[in-house]
Amino acid sequence: MTCKRLLGCEWRSKWRNGYVTELETILKEHNEDLALIVGNGINLSNKDVQNETWKAILEQIARDFGFIDPCQKLCDTSSLVELSDLLQLHSGDDSRNVSVQTAFCEKLKEWKHGQSHTDITNWARRHRVPILTTNFDATLSDACSAKLVHAKRDSGGAPRSYFYPWSSRFEVSGQQIDKPRNSFAIWHVNGMSKYVYSVRLGLSHYMGSVHHARRWMHRGVDRLFASKDAIDRWTGRNTWLDAFFANDLLVFGLGLCRDEVFLRWLLIERARYCRKFKLENRKAWYVWAEGDEEGDPDRDFFLDHVGVRRVAVDCHDEIYLSQAWNA
Repeated sequence: MTCKRLLGCEWRSKWRNGYVTELETILKEHNEDLALIVGNGINLSNKDVQNETWKAILEQIARDFGFIDPCQKLCDTSSLVELSDLLQLHSGDDSRNVSVQTAFCEKLKEWKHGQSHTDITNWARRHRVPILTTNFDATLSDACSAKLVHAKRDSGGAPRSYFYPWSSRFEVSGQQIDKPRNSFAIWHVNGMSKYVYSVRLGLSHYMGSVHHARRWMHRGVDRLFASKDAIDRWTGRNTWLDAFFANDLLVFGLGLCRDEVFLRWLLIERARYCRKFKLENRKAWYVWAEGDEEGDPDRDFFLDHVGVRRVAVDCHDEIYLSQAWNA
């Protein structure tokens, strides 16, 4: 990935001459309160292997399923969540009965972690910062040799072979989890490839996740929105949602476009929660590479109105190769 605006030696010189980005300042000054939300951009930053975008994977599955012609491509405005549901509908009439989730996870099996995975997970371990990832693959946990741990009791209640419990996470050996908000662990927000049917791809999947989370936030005596101090006793306190609502958030590596239905809904609920209990100091940042990406007015409008500050860097390398991850 090359920068469009600051190329070659010009950019490297700027970096090496002590230029401090806003991202580096956030990592230095707010590490005690952060949770990282990491998308597929970290996998695309690994130049040693050809990891792919979600769109490219779904496009290939659509060809494999005979849903589109072998040479056909999806237009840039295609809704990936709707495509996932349409593919599942199409494959249901197939005698092979191949699940879209299964096909998707198959394409992630050979993915490898890179140096950025190691640097970022090591930084998070040192500072006891939780990582919430929208990815399904195991590159982040592989990078720090973390192992999957299931809580003894979980409110999800579904069989692990189908829907992983929401309080399951990847931990490093010997590290104790106090509360999700102040302990290092890797949490998979949209499911993990280890449990194929946990993977949230389509709109129907996201609606199920919203229903699941909404019960904990808005129903019953132990709901999150019951009171300001309910966050220490609510039903979701042992899940990654604890970090999502209790911590400052640093989001990078994902587009946060309209397809991110579940995460965008959660950001709306977080903004509502902060407003209700007057948590003006609760912060959130969204990092994007303005030299490598097209702007998204819809995303910008959304972020501005849910209290998420946009942080521009010149290119993706300024995120994933930042020396701040070594602090």
